Amino acid sequence: MLCGEGGGGLRLGGQALKGLRETGELGVAAARDAQDLHTLRLNLINLSTVHSAAGDFRKTARLCEEGLRIVRSQEDRRGEGSFLDQLGWAHGCLGDLHEGRRHLREAVEAQRAIGDQHREAFALGNLSSLHIWLGETADAVATARQSARLQQQVGAHQPQTAALNDLAVAHLAGNDPASARTVLDEALRVGEKSSMPRNLALTHSLMADLCQREGRGEQAPALAARALELVAPLGARAWQCQIENIAGLVHRRRGEHREALELHRNAFRHASGIEFRIEIARALDGMAQAAHALGDHLAAADHRRRAESHFDAMAVPHGFRQRS
Repeated sequence: MLCGEGGGGLRLGGQALKGLRETGELGVAAARDAQDLHTLRLNLINLSTVHSAAGDFRKTARLCEEGLRIVRSQEDRRGEGSFLDQLGWAHGCLGDLHEGRRHLREAVEAQRAIGDQHREAFALGNLSSLHIWLGETADAVATARQSARLQQQVGAHQPQTAALNDLAVAHLAGNDPASARTVLDEALRVGEKSSMPRNLALTHSLMADLCQREGRGEQAPALAARALELVAPLGARAWQCQIENIAGLVHRRRGEHREALELHRNAFRHASGIEFRIEIARALDGMAQAAHALGDHLAAADHRRRAESHFDAMAVPHGFRQRS
């Protein structure tokens, strides 16, 4: 998924996540001391989900690698799929896109083998994001469409909205705004029934960008502002930096480059704090474009150089380095 849902995501803000991290660390330590592999496996997946939601992707990866060793020794395919999903997303966010894609494909296979459509859908959503970052738009659309279909069958509003957001992003990456609009209209309808503001925030930000590029720019500022209002109180930096980068793009399309520069700076700060590499690169790219438009060519050149360094390290194709 665009921001990664793993096993289903968490509905918590920063303070609640901090409390869950502390409790989870104690539980993992106790299970290790007791050599209770069953409890340790459960505690590791729960704690890795908390760390992923908080944007601590390196910690997530370490916990998942430990968990994988346990579940593979027990031939637990369900647990293997869950850990692979979290591990793949963590690697992708840290910029190791090919490794992340490999783990996510394995996660899909594991969940499909045991018939767990709910977790398969989450893994497919995460995989669609990595396909986009790697420029594999046809694969991204197909994967996101599978995820949306499975989540619709499950029927829960929150994951269904997230899957529709993924599909809309895939359509935009494939230069199909008409299909993206159809999907986003459905995401808004379903999302209003959900209590997950971060998914609704992403829908609003994507709709703002779509309205601006379709020539209906009068609607875009309110949609972008609403997206920022929804995500700001959550303390979820992985979500906030993406919303800020999209809002910055909306302002750039409107010629409002000072506002765009501030949003991309905020996105860079939030993304850097959690090593969310694709959003670091996109923030730097946005800062470069805004600074150039404002006449600060020296800063623009520096931002551009740093953005390209990140994109090169991730092997992101040149045609996909700017957000679609």
